[in-house]
Amino acid sequence: MTTPTFYSDAAEKAFTGLTAGERAAVESVRRYIEADPDGERARGLPDADPGSSSWAIEVLPEDTGGRGISVIYRYHAELNAALILWLIAGP
Repeated sequence: MTTPTFYSDAAEKAFTGLTAGERAAVESVRRYIEADPDGERARGLPDADPGSSSWAIEVLPEDTGGRGISVIYRYHAELNAALILWLIAGP
């Protein structure tokens, strides 16, 4: 089953500031999250909400054609939905 995955306002704003290659890499991660939100590429993060879990996926510069990017998101299994909270781009 596909997991709907959305961008927070902050992540959407950051997304518009990325290069075309960086945006393509982030969109690839979004599609990965939709297919497997707690998959092997994702690294679990501490989460205070017992109903959800937080994750990070790192995208290397060689995959973006630019900077390395961390995609931070929260997945709620009961709702079967994910929200990309932040996009953190390296120097």
